[in-house]
Amino acid sequence: MGRSVRQGGYAMRNDLDHLPADKQRELARVVQIIFE
Repeated sequence: MGRSVRQGGYAMRNDLDHLPADKQRELARVVQIIFE
């Protein structure tokens, strides 16, 4: 069970890593706005 959770987090991280840099920056800005 713990293994599948870890794989899920890894897959999610990969999804973000393969985004273009401008998309990552845009996403970071959105997250920052949400948490302000």
